Amino acid sequence: MSIPSLKKVNIAKSSKAELYAQLDLVSFGGAPVAINITHLERQADILKNIESYIEEHDVRMIPYPICVLSSEDIQSTSLLVIKNLKNSPNFFNQKIKTLNLKENALLKRINLLQSKLKNNNIAQSQRTLKDFSYVTQEIDLLDRQSRFIRKIIKKRVI
Repeated sequence: MSIPSLKKVNIAKSSKAELYAQLDLVSFGGAPVAINITHLERQADILKNIESYIEEHDVRMIPYPICVLSSEDIQSTSLLVIKNLKNSPNFFNQKIKTLNLKENALLKRINLLQSKLKNNNIAQSQRTLKDFSYVTQEIDLLDRQSRFIRKIIKKRVI
């Protein structure tokens, strides 16, 4: 696993299509990401477009967060909006330093193991669970109906 240092992404233009094209180039989930929109106008609209991109593309914010750097005070339900990088989570503000030989060998081994590890697609799992729960509910309903009918038949026979 690479060292989780905050990766800064500068958004070039504010139009939705260009924003989506630029966000497609970012690898979310591999490292914490800070999206910089401080130099743009209509930051609230851009933030809504970023949130819609995250919803449409099923971007996972686990295990690393997505922060938005904004010069305006904007409230967001799903994203951490901060004024500057100093307000970001301290854990991800790592100074990049050269590793010694032992640390470098360990990092290569961890990178190899990480490449074999895949995160579970949460949206797909939720769909599968809903399908199974629907089938289970149908079976339960049919079973209750069957027991009710048996109960009525027993009363009629006796």
